[in-house]
Amino acid sequence: MRRFKKIISDFCIRSGQRINNKKSVIIFENSVKKRRKKAITKLWGFKMVKEVFYLGIKLALRRLLASDFNYILEKVNSKLNVWGKQMISLDGRIVLTKSVLVALPVFVATYTLIPMSILKEIEKAARNFIWDRQGGLHGLYYMSWEKMCKSWKEGGQGLRSVSAMTGPLGAKFAWNFLKEEDSLLNKAMMAIYGTKFWEQANIANKSSTWKILVDGALALRPITKWKIATGKSINILKDVWILYRCLEKWPTFVAVENIEFPLLESFISWKLED
Repeated sequence: MRRFKKIISDFCIRSGQRINNKKSVIIFENSVKKRRKKAITKLWGFKMVKEVFYLGIKLALRRLLASDFNYILEKVNSKLNVWGKQMISLDGRIVLTKSVLVALPVFVATYTLIPMSILKEIEKAARNFIWDRQGGLHGLYYMSWEKMCKSWKEGGQGLRSVSAMTGPLGAKFAWNFLKEEDSLLNKAMMAIYGTKFWEQANIANKSSTWKILVDGALALRPITKWKIATGKSINILKDVWILYRCLEKWPTFVAVENIEFPLLESFISWKLED
């Protein structure tokens, strides 16, 4: 740590920049001894904390719980408390819900895994705000939330379901994960959880990173198609590699559900040998 501080100090001298100790904090893992924690914090002059907010996202050296995301609900409730004191039309409430309420968790959900219970609570608050009357009186729900989340062409209101947006938000990370096969993240995750990235049905007791990647992969799967090369990773029945859907979803007179098909690689090599 002394050597690392020397490197940072040299950089500050050369660049003219300085470290703001008041804005800097340091987080230690539980395995670090108390005596060493004090020595390092004294060396750097940083405040020691167990968790910190960085760019609106909570960071901690542990698995985040549902209670760690209550700050999102507090933001939602603070908005509702302000809006509840004003006379707003139904169209105005729908616009506010679309542009503010359901947009609050989007940034956080892009970089971390928000528990589904928190997302459901946000949707519940949004429904109540749209349909309830002044003074906290419950109103009549004229349209289901699922239908309101459909587009105008489909008879909805164009709202977004926050509980259904986690997959599309993680699709970018999943795509980069697939493309960068030599990255440290790819090697580590594949070594722990295996290579069947698209077929993960049960992701319980897995890391948050893997859950985000699998959720994004499931959102990518309906809109992607394999480009044929060696065929070593393509499942003949379940993967999309011909036209726009997998073979098991095409109409057929033959029951193929219980048949074990080899990978496409076997057919390519057989054709070449023939």
